[in-house]
Amino acid sequence: MIRSWPWVALGTFVAALAAGGFVGLEFGVATWIASFLEGSSSDGAIPLGLLTGSIASIGFLIGLIFPGIPIWLTLYGCGKTSRLSAIVTGVLSASIAGASLAAQGGWSAAALSALGLALPGAVAALVVRAFAYLPVTPRPPRARP
Repeated sequence: MIRSWPWVALGTFVAALAAGGFVGLEFGVATWIASFLEGSSSDGAIPLGLLTGSIASIGFLIGLIFPGIPIWLTLYGCGKTSRLSAIVTGVLSASIAGASLAAQGGWSAAALSALGLALPGAVAALVVRAFAYLPVTPRPPRARP
């Protein structure tokens, strides 16, 4: 059962922050590893990860509002409210968005962007689902006469 709309709005905002933070963490770790392998200083890895995470949070918020809400309402109308549906939808939506944004850099940039956004997309979808739906509690067994 769905909660009230303020819970959905709060979940959307928290999901954007969580996904953006995940992207920032990925980017910071990748920058640190690259600077370690090159033998250069890794002083900029943390600020660069924070900046990337902040920008990604804004991007995820826009993506969760514009195409995300119509996709979610369509799936809700079809009865697809499981965790698996949320994960698959989040992964596909974020991967398609990432690949389309990076397509001008060639196929390798598009594929790398799609892979990098797949897990944050799943995290965002699961956070929205956790906020939007009440937990399902099993019915107590009937007393036998």
